[in-house]
Amino acid sequence: MSCYVKNARNTSGDGSMIAQWEEYTGKNCPAYCSNVACMNELDDDNKCGAHVYQCNKHGTIKPRTIYIVPLCKECNNTYNTNVMEIADENLLVPLSELE
Repeated sequence: MSCYVKNARNTSGDGSMIAQWEEYTGKNCPAYCSNVACMNELDDDNKCGAHVYQCNKHGTIKPRTIYIVPLCKECNNTYNTNVMEIADENLLVPLSELE
C-alpha cells in the first residue's frame, strides 16, 4: 500500500543511511526514486537514505517517527517541502531501528 511522506529537517545520520537501510531490509536500493512522481535513477551518485516523516496526502504529519526511505538527491532536499507519495510503505524503515 502506498503512503505519503515529507522530508524531515535538521537531521543527519552516521555514515550511509542507504547502506544501513539495505542491511536492515535485506534488499538492494531500488533502481528508481521511491517518490512515485519522480523517475530519477538511484545510481551511486544520486541515491540517499532520506529522513522523512509519514504524513497524510495533505501534509499533516502523523506521529513524529522519523523514517529512512531511498530517494534521489533532488527529492531529498531540505528545501523540498512537498508531500511525496511512496509506492510501498514497506520501504520506510524507522530510524530508531538503524541506530
